[in-house]
Amino acid sequence: MSNLGTQIFNANLEKQGTSVLNSKHFMELLNYLEVVNSNEEKELNYAKLSSKVSEILDDVHNENAVLNAKNIEELLVIFKNFNLSHENLKLDCAAQLQSLFPNLAKNNFLVG
Repeated sequence: MSNLGTQIFNANLEKQGTSVLNSKHFMELLNYLEVVNSNEEKELNYAKLSSKVSEILDDVHNENAVLNAKNIEELLVIFKNFNLSHENLKLDCAAQLQSLFPNLAKNNFLVG
């Protein structure tokens, strides 16, 4: 199993943790991807992102990693590598995420 695959597998094994809905920075990344995946021609407004997330996305390597995430579980692994949170995050809110991020839901991004 690849290193990323192992990390995703280990992330799935984490039974306890904070819901991703309660992680400001993770929700910012999801919102960023929602705007990128929208059909509307919106300008990405970095002013709405926290300084930490803006700083991370200013690095082309980091931005590409976020943009190339295949699904929410892979994004969670990438997010953990940014060291923005010391909490264990869990994906326990699929229905809420699908209603908050319809473009990501339509693209099956929210399905692990």
